[in-house]
Amino acid sequence: MKTEKNSYFIFGAVLIIALLAGGVSGFFAATYNRGQAIGGEFDLNSYNNPNLVISDAKKVIVNQDLKVGETYNSAQASLVRVFKPLVNNPKSKKLAVYDFSQSLAAGFILTSDGWAALNLTSAEANALDIKKEDLKSLVVIAADKKEYKIDQIASSKAADQAWVFIHLQNANNLPVKKIGDPRSLQLGQSLLVISPRVAVLPTFLVAETYPEAVRNSDQNDGHLVLANDLSNDFKNSFIFNLNGDLVALVDSAKAIWPASNLDLSWQRLAKAKTLNSPWFGAYYLDLEQARLASSTLAYGALVYPNAAGVAVASGSPAATAGLKAGDVILRLEGEDLKNGLSLSVALAGHQAGETITLTYWRDGQEHDLDIKLGQLK
Repeated sequence: MKTEKNSYFIFGAVLIIALLAGGVSGFFAATYNRGQAIGGEFDLNSYNNPNLVISDAKKVIVNQDLKVGETYNSAQASLVRVFKPLVNNPKSKKLAVYDFSQSLAAGFILTSDGWAALNLTSAEANALDIKKEDLKSLVVIAADKKEYKIDQIASSKAADQAWVFIHLQNANNLPVKKIGDPRSLQLGQSLLVISPRVAVLPTFLVAETYPEAVRNSDQNDGHLVLANDLSNDFKNSFIFNLNGDLVALVDSAKAIWPASNLDLSWQRLAKAKTLNSPWFGAYYLDLEQARLASSTLAYGALVYPNAAGVAVASGSPAATAGLKAGDVILRLEGEDLKNGLSLSVALAGHQAGETITLTYWRDGQEHDLDIKLGQLK
């Protein structure tokens, strides 16, 4: 009987110790988690628990507001505004003032020594009666209120997305922000639309659209769609992610273009001193957005007829190299055409006259092919 009582006593003691140990470990675990959430930064983007309950939503909103404010101030420093020169009239009591909300155009600083891209195409400049020869008479004002003259201008002849690049005389140590990689854009991503008219709109990305399912290898004609409709105040605006990278531009018709198009034009100008675009001459379906019924290929550019029945343009570099409808271009210069890298974007990163190597799939086999790019007319 005594032995049985001792057994009960020992069992009870072990049970109490186990419960105490569990409580202590739970306390330390909770303290550790609170330390992550309160003492340090807690990344909600990497925490994919659908049962997550935010107990202090106000703090999350305040932190988001702070991030938006930081991004806005940082992005503003990378913008310049263009005005017609003003002169004070000695007979008038009013002083000449450059009103930032009334600028002719705004630009994004590309280099610390003064190159900038105006968010204004050649066609839009003509519509505003801003002639290329008149640009050098204009005044450019940076975010720190410093005033510059324009001493160099470059623009292409194409009407669509023919960016105007300017160089600011005697500029140095200008703040430079990155142009974001288009493959880093994600649906639902928070973005900030910043207008040269001193307006700002927090929003997020909801879609990327194309005019046709069959794409032209020589045109980057994809548009982004935001959660908010843009008012006229946001014509010719700039769109940044919350890291402060430029990711898109809004044109005068409020269409939204990926900033990678601007970046590719700038890279051509910086490397080859020309804005001439390369010509490949094919139409295609992106197999990340469609499935080939006769194959399990999950990526690549399927050479495919457009609405006019043309898959490969006559006389084009693609035709000369022997590409035909049904071929699937898998990679260009060794880089797979997947994860957001389309054939159009990959080709736009090269120069007219450059010879490139591509790999394509035909009749169940891969083939390598060297193609000399032409110049887009």
